[in-house]
Amino acid sequence: MNSKESTSSRQERKSPNVAMIWSVVCAGLGQFYNGDVPKGGAFLIAAILSWIVFWPLWIPVALWSIADAHTRAEEINGILEVEEIEVQHEKERENVIASTKTRVSDFIVRANKFSNLNNNNLLSEDEFRLKISELINELNHKKAFENPDDFLTELIPLVASGALNSEDITKIKSLIY
Repeated sequence: MNSKESTSSRQERKSPNVAMIWSVVCAGLGQFYNGDVPKGGAFLIAAILSWIVFWPLWIPVALWSIADAHTRAEEINGILEVEEIEVQHEKERENVIASTKTRVSDFIVRANKFSNLNNNNLLSEDEFRLKISELINELNHKKAFENPDDFLTELIPLVASGALNSEDITKIKSLIY
């Protein structure tokens, strides 16, 4: 896997300057800071070997390590920023759907809430029927998110419990088909 592709949303932003300073201290430490352990190890070994073999070779290795650590930290931050933007766009899309569509799960939760209030005498039968009617009428403005057959299939338990009657189902069908 390419090190540029290995960034995940769990990774934290990295300071390019801190990465660079770590590589100034010792070649490879900036890469370790960025989470690029194999690359950091390679720079560290290259720096040690170049120092042992012919110390002036150490200078380009150290400079390369410094530049790479700084650049990689900027790349990590760029990738994380793109991921954050994508997450934000997905949330915005979900909010648009929520404002224009009715999910059957939301419909069921609300109908069950009204039914429970009615069953426990916290809503009169008239109040209950009014709440159910208002809920059904919302389908005029916020169409069903699911296809009509799936929407109706999910309502079967509400019909079985008596929360929705045949008139309610007829009205729902007229609104979603």
